[in-house]
Amino acid sequence: MNGTEGPDFYVPMSNATGIVRNPYEYPQYYLVSPAAYSLMAAYMFFLILTGFPINFLTLYVTIEHKKLRTALNYILLNLAVA
Repeated sequence: MNGTEGPDFYVPMSNATGIVRNPYEYPQYYLVSPAAYSLMAAYMFFLILTGFPINFLTLYVTIEHKKLRTALNYILLNLAVA
């Protein structure tokens, strides 16, 4: 038989309808060009590279100077850690 069988059930499975097709038979369409993906990756790398030191300096300065320990700065510290 062509399907999934067991002692208590039978599920017929057949590819006779032709609905299932190979995804490589048709051209692939992307939302943007591959160059745009590369540009986006470079931009995200730049954000990470500049964001980490800025967040670290925010933590360091707030911890070192007691005058900066206010409620608003604690909220900013939470954002810097996150």
